[in-house]
Amino acid sequence: MSRRNNTNAVLGAIAIFSICILLVIIAWHYIIDGGGKKEHVSGDVYGVEASGEDSIYEDASTEIQKETTAQYFPETQNEQTNADTQNTEEYQYTQIVTEFVTRENNTEEYVDTTLEQKYILMNALMQKPSLPTGCEITSLTSVLNYWGYNVTKETMADKYLERGEMGNVTAFEAFIGDPFTNDGYGCFASVIEKAANKYLSEQNSFYRAYDISGTSFEDLYKEINQNHPVIVWATVNMSEPRYYEQWKLQDGTYSWIGGEHCLVITGYNKSENIVYVMDPLKGNAKYDAALFKTRYEQLFSQAVVIK
Repeated sequence: MSRRNNTNAVLGAIAIFSICILLVIIAWHYIIDGGGKKEHVSGDVYGVEASGEDSIYEDASTEIQKETTAQYFPETQNEQTNADTQNTEEYQYTQIVTEFVTRENNTEEYVDTTLEQKYILMNALMQKPSLPTGCEITSLTSVLNYWGYNVTKETMADKYLERGEMGNVTAFEAFIGDPFTNDGYGCFASVIEKAANKYLSEQNSFYRAYDISGTSFEDLYKEINQNHPVIVWATVNMSEPRYYEQWKLQDGTYSWIGGEHCLVITGYNKSENIVYVMDPLKGNAKYDAALFKTRYEQLFSQAVVIK
């Protein structure tokens, strides 16, 4: 029994020693390889892997930045102070700070209210030809794409947008008509919030859409400062809204606002009184901020953000 016990003790010691050596080797490789987390560093958005259409954004972000600077800030295009500023995609001009934000560097939240101007780089997404009256779902899709979700506006309109017939619902309850036709009307913030959260839930996403309607126009800039593009309601070309369709519902008469349009605010310039938008009918554009504020308020100060 004594010899057998000694043999077992020796074998046990050898096994423990072998396990220790194996653990040391594994730990050493883990340290050398940086934890094995080298893949998908620039392609992830808070853990969401970009793919499909959004991968185009990765290659084109530098060109978009150059084009945006030339389009919106020609007078400051050559005023970059050093290479470090260029590498961080933040540009400092005389007396004015502009922050260019891409999906890759929006890992911080900015609440600085002293910024004079800020612009979030987004790919333009046009509603036509497939969704001639689908500006709302197109705007939502562009923001989902910004956050790294590879989904098309057609899929969002077909699978996630609740619809209703004229005379049966209001724009607060469903999209009135069919966005795939020229005869569609539209929908408001509550419908877009619902469509967004239905999609995000199916993706098991930790992002959620929030209906922040009632927020003052100036406070929308705080969302931009936190790198959140804001879906808002105004009118086509900032034209005066008009009421030309009415139908009776159980709780009263409902009037449709002609010229209703949905866009995404992507930036602002306080000193020049400009708001930058992704307009599904025009692409990346800019409008007079005072006029935009008026139209925003006339459309009931409706807004949706994803965060």
